[in-house]
Amino acid sequence: MYKVLCSVLMLAVVSFGGIITVVPTASDIGQIDAIKTDLSDLDHGSAYIWRLYLGDDFTSNNFSVDNIESVTLKIEDIYDWTSPDVGNVLYINMLNQNACNKSDLVEIFDDGNDGNGTGNFFETVRNTTINGYSDVYGYNQYAGYSATSFVGQWSDTDGPASSNDLTYNLDLNTFKSYLGSDNVISLGFDSDCHFFNNGVRLEITTKSVPEPTLISLLGCGLLGLVFIRRKK
Repeated sequence: MYKVLCSVLMLAVVSFGGIITVVPTASDIGQIDAIKTDLSDLDHGSAYIWRLYLGDDFTSNNFSVDNIESVTLKIEDIYDWTSPDVGNVLYINMLNQNACNKSDLVEIFDDGNDGNGTGNFFETVRNTTINGYSDVYGYNQYAGYSATSFVGQWSDTDGPASSNDLTYNLDLNTFKSYLGSDNVISLGFDSDCHFFNNGVRLEITTKSVPEPTLISLLGCGLLGLVFIRRKK
């Protein structure tokens, strides 16, 4: 009986974490049907904001911000449409947006403001709330952001001759800070050339935590052990 209870106790404290994968989809963007998981193939002369509301993901997977162990941004099979040029750069940023709706959204901006498609758009305009700075579809849902964190940049070394898989491990403390209490964070992509790809995704890895039912089972097991020891 003692061995059985020990086995039950071991099971009671085991709970598995997992990976939540989030991708931009046409349904996220409503009016912009052309954008799917490749963010419209990151066209040159444009800057993209991918806003993510993760509250529903947290609820459905029964975890909170504190359970996040790592966050990884991945871009599959990306390549520059033309011959390699170190001046053709993809800039990636984390954005701490001001108050906005708790919803997923992708917006596209003409990045001529950063020098006709050169330089990091989000670094250049980071201190402005671009009220009236409508996206290329005429919608003005962008409320500006109070801070930005540079994730990385990439240039293709061989153009369309081959594709590449990019992986960026986001700074966890910054990610959690930007999420805040509303569970909203944005990623900014500034593509100074046309970078074809087969999909952008965010992978959120969560750590193992005891489930409520397992905690109850643990308590029952401990009470059972106490009862057996007293009976002896």
